[in-house]
Amino acid sequence: MIKSEFNGTLIINDYLEFIDLTDGLHLGQEDLLSINNNQKTAIDLLRERAGQKIIGISTHNLKEIEK
Repeated sequence: MIKSEFNGTLIINDYLEFIDLTDGLHLGQEDLLSINNNQKTAIDLLRERAGQKIIGISTHNLKEIEK
């Protein structure tokens, strides 16, 4: 397992089903909307599943950052 060989923070990209094995998760905008069409609901569901783990979301412009 990677965590047993790696002394650092492990963030996985896109695969929510592996969140229990990592320190956090990164999702792109499209991946976030695959959880729910409403971005706020998707984030709420993601936070519920991930607990206190790190969550990162791709942003490409000021509008996405502010949102």
